[in-house]
Amino acid sequence: MTMPQSAPNPTFFGRWWPRRSVRSLIRPDGERLRDALAREERAGYRYVLYGWLFALLVVSLYLLATIPLSRTVYYLGIILIFAVVGLTGEWIRRAWPRRAGISMGAILLVQISLLTAVLIVPDPLIASQAPPQIAFRTANFLYLYAFVIGTVLSYSPVLMLWAGFIGVVDWSISFWIVYRLPDTVSRGRTSLLDLPNLTLKERLAIFLDPHYMSFVIFRTQVLLLLLTSAILAFAVWRSRRLVLRQMVAESAHANLARYFSPDIVDELAAGSYAIDSSRAENVGVLFVDVVGFTALTENLAPGRAIALLRSFHTRMSDTVFRFGGTVDKYIGDEVMATFGTPQKRADDAERLFACACAMIAEIDRWSAKRVQRGATPVRVGIGIHYGAAVLGNVGGERCLEFTVIGDTVNVASRLERLTRDRGFAVAASREAIAALKEAGGRIDALPLAFSFDGSVALRGRAAAVEVWGAYWPTSAESGRGPNRAMPS
Repeated sequence: MTMPQSAPNPTFFGRWWPRRSVRSLIRPDGERLRDALAREERAGYRYVLYGWLFALLVVSLYLLATIPLSRTVYYLGIILIFAVVGLTGEWIRRAWPRRAGISMGAILLVQISLLTAVLIVPDPLIASQAPPQIAFRTANFLYLYAFVIGTVLSYSPVLMLWAGFIGVVDWSISFWIVYRLPDTVSRGRTSLLDLPNLTLKERLAIFLDPHYMSFVIFRTQVLLLLLTSAILAFAVWRSRRLVLRQMVAESAHANLARYFSPDIVDELAAGSYAIDSSRAENVGVLFVDVVGFTALTENLAPGRAIALLRSFHTRMSDTVFRFGGTVDKYIGDEVMATFGTPQKRADDAERLFACACAMIAEIDRWSAKRVQRGATPVRVGIGIHYGAAVLGNVGGERCLEFTVIGDTVNVASRLERLTRDRGFAVAASREAIAALKEAGGRIDALPLAFSFDGSVALRGRAAAVEVWGAYWPTSAESGRGPNRAMPS
């Protein structure tokens, strides 16, 4: 079971996966998903522009509907400048997409600074205007919130904090400039309510003076803007984190589902099993291979040959998963499956034999369909063995393979090859038969009839292996060969 690996790469999101065992297998997908999220963030700048243009349109219509045209010319001109600046930022973003974040930050700086100036500086086209001090006591300050809230569409917490920071700095500088004007009335940093020597009428007179400026109101405005920016930025950051975690979880689930049976995929994705640690276990190993695959595909076009191979792999892997097994690897037209990995179960041997019999039945059905449409039938050989093996990750630093190695694997592979010489559909070792009986299974209850075939010396192994074989069901009436006496 091969999965790519990469070196750890600390990110803005930190460690999002709860258990190292599974996280180490899916980190490359996490990197790709973070890149995809970053691309969506850059695309979100476009939605910010659309939001600004829509807001400018709404404000323009509001001004035209509520204020005489002679008094809206100045503000409509400012709105046009805002639109031009926004469109310029979008052009820069498209021209230099790698600098999208910087250009967006610069556009925010220009627009928020321009908005702050417009909120304070009186309309030069109108002779009689309210003094600039009164701008710090009206609801105009809320327009700054529109820019901060609008940056939510970018899905960038950094951009939101930047917008809030600019708004606070611009508003603070403007307040200090206007506060230093000679006609400003103020009680400094003291609230009017904290001056007991003043009567209520005197306090109201000061407060209602259009030149009055209050540090208390200013501090409240700045604090609320900072809190709004921080809370919205945290909400966006958390939602990004949750989205990324869900994306990684779904990717991990999809990747694991390609190798493990569905009933344990959820547990693996949740990190319930440490599959990156090496250990020795008794496992069942199954090899299934197409007999005569080269002759079967020599006259096929490359596309049809691959389609045939994919259909075979799909049918076999689906059968393995149906019986709770694990697809260890695909080797050309051969599939290696294991039972007892990554989680050992009491009925591993039963599921091993049931899977082998179901594979033969599936191939029989598939071959019947192929014959009906004039194609060559498919035959396979299956070798199964049960015994001690080593489970763990093998391979290089950047490409690891979670697999099973050892004599048990070699015996199962040799038994699969033996089916060609003996004409078996399935060849099983005595150890596999013994494990089946120990698990409570009965060999005579299997869909295929297994019979003892004697001891066989396998290539590369000193000790002989006692072999049990099962023929294809369609060849049962014509005889399955000698039915030798069972060993004691």
